[in-house]
Amino acid sequence: RNRCHASILMGLLSQGTDASLVVLGSVLALIGRFQLGDEAAAYDLLEYVPKVVGKLEISQSISELAGMLLRSLTLSKENLSQLKHSRRINEYEGYTKEEYELLS
Repeated sequence: RNRCHASILMGLLSQGTDASLVVLGSVLALIGRFQLGDEAAAYDLLEYVPKVVGKLEISQSISELAGMLLRSLTLSKENLSQLKHSRRINEYEGYTKEEYELLS
């Protein structure tokens, strides 16, 4: 269920909808519900947060929070291994060169 919600929110974020503030709130709420195995979806959603915040006139602390959460997903070799595994089992593909090198 979390992956379904993540896919919907990812689509809305990438479209730059007029409801970006609501979508952003939904992203942060969803991330609070993620479980083991949802790391790839969290990583992908969190990457969009600074882009959305930059378009809205709201506090940059939300971008800082997203950055902190992204760093926690890649903090150690174990975290990176889990993120890579999550991508593989959830069929999240389309890595950028930098992401692939980070996860390898």
